[in-house]
Amino acid sequence: MRRGWYWGKQAFAENLLKLGEAAIVRKRESRGCDASPEVKAHGEQQALALLEEGLRVANLVKEDLVGHGCTEPRKGLFAGLLWKKTTVSQAWIAEHLGMKNAANVSRVIHRMDLSQLQEKGSGNLRRFVSEKVKECEH
Repeated sequence: MRRGWYWGKQAFAENLLKLGEAAIVRKRESRGCDASPEVKAHGEQQALALLEEGLRVANLVKEDLVGHGCTEPRKGLFAGLLWKKTTVSQAWIAEHLGMKNAANVSRVIHRMDLSQLQEKGSGNLRRFVSEKVKECEH
């Protein structure tokens, strides 16, 4: 229907358009969509603070993560934590963790759940992520 194709009379097409208008017009919204600059800035500040705290706890610097592949467990832990606890986009996470693009972030987050990643991370980093996730769950 979006492209104007249908099989039947004009009245049939009009009925279909009325029924499906909301589904056809509606677009998916991402986290970055329609957010005010203030909201975006707050989310980024929160994410940066969380990332810096996590790096400090794990005795890492950002360059340690950037040099590894996208499936590096520590990157996955940080990506999952930032996605769950902040409002930043997956593109933002990819840029700051050196994961190339948002698709890689999405794949890591959805294919490897946080519990699997926590088993693979270092002790301090695992504890840090567990504590932060529990804070989120109330």
